This record gives sequence, C-alpha cells and structure tokens, in this order.
Amino acid sequence: MSNCFSPPAKPGVYRFKSRTFAIPQLLLAQGGHDVRLSQQSNGTGHNFRRYGLTLTSGMTLTFTTADFVAGTSHHQSITIQNRSGVNFASVHIKPSASPEWDTNSFGTLSNNSNMSASVPIPPSNFSVFDIQARSVNPANTYTINNVTVSDGTTVLFTSANADNPPMGFPVIVIQNNTGYGINGIWIRTSTSTDWGSNLWGWQSLTAGQSRTFTLPQLLTAQSLYDIRLSQQSNGTGHNFIRSNITMTEGIVVTLTVSDLSQ
Repeated sequence: MSNCFSPPAKPGVYRFKSRTFAIPQLLLAQGGHDVRLSQQSNGTGHNFRRYGLTLTSGMTLTFTTADFVAGTSHHQSITIQNRSGVNFASVHIKPSASPEWDTNSFGTLSNNSNMSASVPIPPSNFSVFDIQARSVNPANTYTINNVTVSDGTTVLFTSANADNPPMGFPVIVIQNNTGYGINGIWIRTSTSTDWGSNLWGWQSLTAGQSRTFTLPQLLTAQSLYDIRLSQQSNGTGHNFIRSNITMTEGIVVTLTVSDLSQ
C-alpha cells in the first residue's frame, strides 16, 4: 500500500510521496479496513481517511483532498442533545459497519445542552452511523446505533440510552410543545391531590425546549404520575396537564396545546 498526500508547500503546490507498509493482520476478503493519514503522529492537524476498504497485497492506495475529513462542506452537520441527566465527557461517531470507535472526540456536552457535530465521513459513503457519549461521573456509555444521518438530523440521548442501567432515582424528560413559555412545572403521583412545590423555580422553559427532571422516588409498575406546566411560577395563567402517565427511565413526556386545562 503506498502513496500518501502531503500538505501544500505553498498555495497551489503539492508534494506527492509514497511509502510501502506491511499490514499487521490478515486481510479481510469482504473489506472492512479503514485507513487514516495525519499530519501529526498524535492525530492532530489535517486528517485524511478512507473507510470500508478491501485491501489486497501489493495494491496502491491513493489519498486526495477529497478524503480530507475536517471542515469540508460535504460533511453533514447534526445536532446532539444531552437529556441523560449526566454530563458527557466525550461524544464519538463512527460508521455502523466499522468495529472500532475513533479515539477522537467531539468534545464535552453538559446535561440539558446541545452540540453541533460534523459527521467525519460523508454519508454517501455509509448509510448508517453509531453515536456514543461517555460520562465520567458516574462512568457509563450511552450508545445509539444505526442512525441514518442527513444534514440537520437531531439525535436525542436520554438515560434510557445508557449501556449500563443508571443508579439512583429515575430521570425523565419534559418537552414543552404547548406554544407557550413555561415558568412552573409540577409532578405528582396520580393518587395524590397535592401538586407540592414548583420544580422549575424561577427558570423559563420556552416553547420547543426540553429539560430533564429527577423523580423523587423509584419507579414501580403500579406508579402513575401527573405533570402540570404553567405559564406562571405561582400556577396562574394557562395550565397544561397530562394525567396517569406510566413512567419509564428516560421517557420523553411531551405536552402540547391539547393538554390545556379548562
């Protein structure tokens, strides 16, 4: 295998060099090899990648500017939302056909935050991707497999995506699709008549936003819950109520204008 691409010595002038390498493993007849060239030995600088290659002994593998993987317009930009209840120390993306995760990370992503990530391989090369987030405290991984990526795709991580069941009280996600700004949120068991305290305090949940909430008790098969959203933190203004919800870990509960309480 030979021919690696060097960055231009000056604008418009490129250096082409080739090297021969011995592959430290048997070749796969059906393909499945990925090759990456990097400016630096630690993987920094410009990177050029080819995926899913069928390698044969003595073949010449040519890299061009089309294999450049950072900052190119043909890569799809997706949004990753963290609604897991924990902070992510790193986020990783790979083709589903690839067996290994790249060591490169898209950076940290705190709970209830979003990030924009440029998929490092043009989706025309692969149809589906795996996305994994990793937390440190507590240590866990959150994986969503076989994501069909297109420009503008949104990928939502909740605690239900944890590869190891999370410990502690369950975390749910409330999505505000009422069309109104919300300043009060209450959760109660359906057998109770007392809404208790406003969980949202002084904060505002604008239309279209979602946030995580930790329930004050463990879930049981018999537990049903009611959720109330209000325009005002004191419960005045429009109120939106969903009743008798069977909660599960990581559930996304969406309230809309149809939940308006008369």
